[in-house]
Amino acid sequence: MAANALNLLKADRQVNYYINWVARNDNAGDFPHLVSLAEELGVKGIVILESKPDAGYALQSTLSPENFLRLADYLKKHDQQEIPIQVEPCFSPLRAYINDYYLWNRNTGVNKGCGAGRNAMAVDVDGNLIPCRHLLYSERFESIEDYWWNSEVLNKLRQFEDYREEPCRSCYLKNNCISCRAVADKVEKNLFSGNHYCSAREMAK
Repeated sequence: MAANALNLLKADRQVNYYINWVARNDNAGDFPHLVSLAEELGVKGIVILESKPDAGYALQSTLSPENFLRLADYLKKHDQQEIPIQVEPCFSPLRAYINDYYLWNRNTGVNKGCGAGRNAMAVDVDGNLIPCRHLLYSERFESIEDYWWNSEVLNKLRQFEDYREEPCRSCYLKNNCISCRAVADKVEKNLFSGNHYCSAREMAK
């Protein structure tokens, strides 16, 4: 069905279209084939998303260290001129790993990781303000500006680097990675929890 929709968009020739791809252990091996298909169907780019907890707050089919490394190596070698491939900021461990070089790491700035309360927020269907669409801490404020500067939840999220827990606290990529806080909140019930499902730390220098 998705391929049919992409064929229609290709035939239409009036809009640019992209693919969002969720990286999972059960589909990681198919990624090169997805890239080839995307090129054939005229897709303008691919965005790699990190898997989020399901309705039961469990993470399904997280990337194994082997598949994480295989995907990272593919991205490092990929020619961005053929088709652009981006890794969403929320998938910070992968971004930090593929941007890590001998003397420096290019994964810096506000987009280096989870942007909830740092460079983004969201509004739910009831008009409540929330840190992101996956962090359902709803609050009411007179304005978005008031929420941005005075929300206790947002302020807590901005303190992650000061209070992060293991294994992130000891990770060699800690200065260039802020892993998804929705995963920490839903799976570990702790906004400051380290990422226990991360494969990047397995690749320690």
